Amino acid sequence: MLAMERLKVHLSDRSSTLRKQKNDGVKIVGYTPGGFMPEELVHAAGAIPICLLKGGDADSVIESLKYNPRFFCTFCKTQIAYLMGGDLVYNLPDILIVPHTDCNHKIIADSWNYYSKTDVFRYGVPHNKGEAARVYFKGGLELLKKKLEDLTGNKITDEKLFDEIETGNTIRSLFKEISFTRKTNPDAISSRDFTMLQHASTFADKGFFVEILQDVRDEVIKKPVSNKDRKRVMLIASSLANGDNLVYDIIENTEADIVYEEVTEGYRPYLDNMEINGADPIQNLSDTYFDKRIPAPWDRPWGDRMERLIDKAKEFSCGGVLWYQMMYRDGFDIQAHYFSKMLEEEAGIPMVKIESDYAPAEKGPARTRIETLVEIMKGN
Repeated sequence: MLAMERLKVHLSDRSSTLRKQKNDGVKIVGYTPGGFMPEELVHAAGAIPICLLKGGDADSVIESLKYNPRFFCTFCKTQIAYLMGGDLVYNLPDILIVPHTDCNHKIIADSWNYYSKTDVFRYGVPHNKGEAARVYFKGGLELLKKKLEDLTGNKITDEKLFDEIETGNTIRSLFKEISFTRKTNPDAISSRDFTMLQHASTFADKGFFVEILQDVRDEVIKKPVSNKDRKRVMLIASSLANGDNLVYDIIENTEADIVYEEVTEGYRPYLDNMEINGADPIQNLSDTYFDKRIPAPWDRPWGDRMERLIDKAKEFSCGGVLWYQMMYRDGFDIQAHYFSKMLEEEAGIPMVKIESDYAPAEKGPARTRIETLVEIMKGN
């Protein structure tokens, strides 16, 4: 796609562009993935948000052991390795925002606090959706708003925030439109390219990226439907880092396509747009970034997460589910056991689980599991 090629050119020079902007006095706000940090607040403060989501490299796992115990989530513990290794992007932020979802994200914040001079700001993400939890999360966003105002010296007005929410809604709507073309045409866009768009959305220039998304949308809706008899797979992932291509390198050589993804860390939530009316934009942010979204596996109770995932598998006519999680991500590991049974009993859909520590030796067993899933789907 022509738009994707333009995006790749833009991204190739993005780091140096951000460095120049930083030198000119623009504040760079880094944040950890998970979808709980509203970029709208950062843009409204006149700063530039970038999500730190590099991964997939076995060397980074080894390097991280100098700073963290082994038994933390593979993706989360490697984030300190990129900082200490001098990665340009990881050394750009003037501040790191860490929404605390579990102990794995806490280790990111603790590592940066201890080993770097970068300011770290944390706020909590409750594990339930009760009224007290909603008030608590909104309070965290209000503290974040104040922190960003202090960092930039700019007042975040309701007018600015509503403008940014409107732009955010445009991005979410375009993502949803692009993704949902795969309901009827799995060839509209590959899961690898859709993931690239997701990762780029947290790093590219905002105005340029909206234009790219519009062009991609225009291209995918015109894609002809092929007559290839390929199986349809849903991907559920704990973390899908920029550089982690294990799943794609394998499944693209089978007779199956990933046509829908539910990625807890590494994707921008796009199913729900935000209200742009009312007197309290912070409440609107809280409603969408915390309350409306599909619950995470660490939520207690799990709420309607598994039911909504099964509904999505049916909506996209998926014949199988690929569950991909990082090593030592216990919340996902526990839920995978129950979800696979529920998925089979309620929808008759098979599932395989792959657990990754970014090790090269994983490729063989992962290939066997994915190929087995495809064969089961063909038999069904």
